Amino acid sequence: MKLSPYFLFSLFLLGACQNNQELLKPQVKPLIEAVYASGFVVSKDEYEVYSQAEGYLSEKLVADGEDVKQGDPLFIIESDQQSSRYRLAKENYDMALSNYRHDSPVLEELRAAIQTARTKMQFDSLNYVRYSNLLKSNATTRSEFDRIKLSYDNSRNEYALQKSRFEKTKNQLYIELQNAKSQLQIASNESGRYTIRSQVNGKVFKTMKEKGELVRRNETVAVIGKDSAFFLELSVDELDVQRI
Repeated sequence: MKLSPYFLFSLFLLGACQNNQELLKPQVKPLIEAVYASGFVVSKDEYEVYSQAEGYLSEKLVADGEDVKQGDPLFIIESDQQSSRYRLAKENYDMALSNYRHDSPVLEELRAAIQTARTKMQFDSLNYVRYSNLLKSNATTRSEFDRIKLSYDNSRNEYALQKSRFEKTKNQLYIELQNAKSQLQIASNESGRYTIRSQVNGKVFKTMKEKGELVRRNETVAVIGKDSAFFLELSVDELDVQRI
């Protein structure tokens, strides 16, 4: 009997498969259950840089991937509203400084009032001494002497009042000057060109704003951290936490 070549080839393949067949044996292993969670990769000491002012980003001083040190400037923001507050604070300070100067119109006016009161007091003092001598020699009446004495007492009180008013006004002008100086310092720190600086040594992983874009107060503008170590922050459902 003559066999087909195709039949003989099939028998050859079948025999080869049976000789090389791999045997599988069961193995005992711990049962692994998967828990799915969403998360992020964060770096060591990573923090988000927030803007403390609102305005337009005039200068972007860093790029993604750059190394920065603590205190390095990152962004510069310009704000018209803050610039207006600074100008107003500067004007108030200049006015307060002008009023407190030695030759300021306010103090010069009070000095003139003191001088007038002093001159009148000196004149009334001379009259008081003269009428005192006249009264001792019975050359004038008691009522006339009392009138002169009363005029001298009033002028003396007026002189003391003018000196007290000068000191009070000078102290008040000094307080106004210090308050204006403090307001100017605050406005200067929050001036129209606000600089955002890095608070740590690290690497700029991401910047969220480009030059010319609007930046709002408390808006994230960059992410900075250290590239020496990275961690996974995962949000796991409370029902799945016990499985971890």
